Amino acid sequence: MAYFVAIAAMVLIAVALTRLTRSGLMQRLSTRPAVILSVAVGVGCLYQLLRLPELEHDILSRLAAGGLAALAFIAGLQFRVSKLMRQSPAALRLATIAGPLFLIAAAISAFIFMPSLSIWSALLIGGALMLNGAAIDRRAITGSSAPGDVKTTVELESAAALVIGLPLVIIIELLSDAPFSAANGVIETGVFRATIGFGIGGAIGLIGGRLSKRYAGPRKQDEGDYRRLAFAFGSGIAAFLLAPLLQGEAIIAAGAAGLIWSEEGCLSATRRRDLRQKFDHAIKPVAYAVFGFILGPSLLQADILIILFSIGAITVLRIGPRLIALSSLGMNSHQQAFLAWFGGAPGAASALYLIKLMGISALMDQEMVLTIGTTCVFIAIIGTRLSSKPLASYFIRQHALARKRRFYTS
Repeated sequence: MAYFVAIAAMVLIAVALTRLTRSGLMQRLSTRPAVILSVAVGVGCLYQLLRLPELEHDILSRLAAGGLAALAFIAGLQFRVSKLMRQSPAALRLATIAGPLFLIAAAISAFIFMPSLSIWSALLIGGALMLNGAAIDRRAITGSSAPGDVKTTVELESAAALVIGLPLVIIIELLSDAPFSAANGVIETGVFRATIGFGIGGAIGLIGGRLSKRYAGPRKQDEGDYRRLAFAFGSGIAAFLLAPLLQGEAIIAAGAAGLIWSEEGCLSATRRRDLRQKFDHAIKPVAYAVFGFILGPSLLQADILIILFSIGAITVLRIGPRLIALSSLGMNSHQQAFLAWFGGAPGAASALYLIKLMGISALMDQEMVLTIGTTCVFIAIIGTRLSSKPLASYFIRQHALARKRRFYTS
């Protein structure tokens, strides 16, 4: 019953967000994540202070899964895996090397700092942190005079980190909740559910891409993009709805559908970027608002140890793996320092992932995990909003000065 209620709620929310996005309201709200989060935390604390009825965790978890599936699907449409290495080696290395290294480092640190946590709980915290990128509009860089390779890295890494990192954290979540002792536990384990989900989503994306190429035309003009989008969205929705019925993971299925459709179908680069911006404007404000309202009051339970861990996790633990991934690419120190801080998966993904964790019934220390994760995400969003814009301006100035020096030297 909760599944169908969540599906109906997703449809209503999607219709409402479409109308609000067209009005321009969501675009304005998406530029103020820190304000939205702070207001939502205050409203959530007031809601709990008045002792009003608690919201259903299962429905909230399913709605968050729908938001993650939408982010994964749109991220999969942004690039072709076969061309990612040629387009941006830095984006590929950051997504495949820096992300998993950060997850492992954060999980080990959480396990050491908080001995009461189980290893699975520590891995869940590491997964939530891995999905937490810089909470700032990417157009601050992509629309500036920054170097072309930095622009491409910022644009593609946010999509690649989500497509590659989200299945990893979903598998960790499924394994932490898997009934290994049951007779049919093999089917329920995270690896098998993830594999089934990827297979279903990949097959649907392949069929949708081939049909799109046949009936919407192979040319990359904007005239046929709307017909191609119909096939693309149909593939993503079908994968998301069909995968749970076949014991597959819906989020991974949606991401796989977008990824494989992007390989088979043809969509103009302008339309891909436009889609990404519209989905970001629609999902991010809602994700931050719901996250702050539901989990924001848990910030009051954070002690000094959790706060210190959160600050260290979003600074040293995050920057170190990113510098390692960028070290052998031949970038100058300014570019490496900038990309080490700026970038990563959309911050809304970590907020939705923590809301989704509320649906894990077998997690013994769920409250501790949510408190630590909420504190990390809250500090990361506030910190990146305060520091990323000055850092971007400084980086652009340094790049302009370097160009002048090269000009005068020549």
